[in-house]
Amino acid sequence: MKIARGIVVTATFCIGAFAACGGGEPGAPFSPAGPAEDQAASAAADGVPYFEFDPTWPKLPFPYEDWVIGNVIGLAVDSRDHIWVLHRPSSVTEQARGAALTLADAPCCRPAPPIVEFDQDGNFMQAWGGPGEGYTWVTSEHGIFVDHDDNVWVGSPSDSQLLKFTRTGEFLMQIGEPGHTERTSNNPGILGGPAPWVDPPTNELYVADGYRNRRIIVFDAGTGAFKRQWGAYGNAPDDDLPLGIQSSGDGPGALPAVSDTDGRGRQRRRHGVCG
Repeated sequence: MKIARGIVVTATFCIGAFAACGGGEPGAPFSPAGPAEDQAASAAADGVPYFEFDPTWPKLPFPYEDWVIGNVIGLAVDSRDHIWVLHRPSSVTEQARGAALTLADAPCCRPAPPIVEFDQDGNFMQAWGGPGEGYTWVTSEHGIFVDHDDNVWVGSPSDSQLLKFTRTGEFLMQIGEPGHTERTSNNPGILGGPAPWVDPPTNELYVADGYRNRRIIVFDAGTGAFKRQWGAYGNAPDDDLPLGIQSSGDGPGALPAVSDTDGRGRQRRRHGVCG
């Protein structure tokens, strides 16, 4: 899965695309050259891609003109190169969500559903998410991943469960138990602020479980069965806040790369040393 057209950059109430404009021989340093045209030419000559902000992405208005996007907290790209945006509807202030409060003098606005799909050109495709039958929606959205089968995984920095849906929003699976706030680094049944990533060759779900717990935990992405877990440096779970997880590259040899927030950088392991 690759973004063929550009890199999407997000911020509160704002989504924009940065389209790559050039590149040359790799490895050379880049020195800003002044005007945008000169910078683009210099970047291309020095081997550094030059990115230009696209203020027309995504295309507006949404199907409902009073929809607004809150804090964008996650992005994913699917097999179609569509962009999936996860935002926090609860971050839209009462002042901005007047219509959602059914105020007679407030024709605008209301939060869009938490998951919004766009194509590469920024056209709105669909939106869904939020509380539903058979699962407990997260209290704070954080982390979205679309796997090789186009299933959509949603995590949270504060909740103890991970949710799996079809690309059209049909609920498939909940891993973990909602409602826990204690640390459970050695309990596979309870998560602690999970962020998901699925390895296509093995169909294994790797979870950076580190806002409250201290581990990487692996499940079968099809059944939800626990497989193994480990902490920092392959030790038993007791590490320092792993926050994000992604692939270290493309192909069957790629490893999950884990990041943290206390300056210890990234670690790459597929199995750890503890089961």
